[in-house]
Amino acid sequence: MDPLEFARTMRRWASVYLYRSDMPVGGITRKELRSIKAPTLIFQGYNEMHPVEVTTEIHQLIRRSELVESPWTIEEWRQHLYAVPHSTVGVLFLRLADPILGFIQKCERASK
Repeated sequence: MDPLEFARTMRRWASVYLYRSDMPVGGITRKELRSIKAPTLIFQGYNEMHPVEVTTEIHQLIRRSELVESPWTIEEWRQHLYAVPHSTVGVLFLRLADPILGFIQKCERASK
C-alpha cells in the first residue's frame, strides 16, 4: 500500500475509533444510540478498551437493551491478550455464544 494512502486510512479510522466526548462508542452518537429500537445485548466492559462507564451509558441510552456480565474476568482477558508468542484472546469469544443464544431465544419468545 502506498504510504500516503496508509496514513489517510489510519486518520480515517482514528476519527471513528478514538474516544470522542460526543460518541460513547466509536462512530455512534448518543442521539443515534437513543434511536435504536431493537432488543440489544450489551456485555459489561471492565478494561481500558471497554470501560464500565461506557457500557453502562450505552445500556442507559438504548431503551430495550440488556446489560450482562462479561463471560470472562479481567485477569483471563489480560492472560490471553498478552499471551506469548501471540494473543489467544479469540478463544474467550466462544464464551459469548451461550449468552447470545439465550438472548435471541428470549427475544423470540417475547415476540410470540
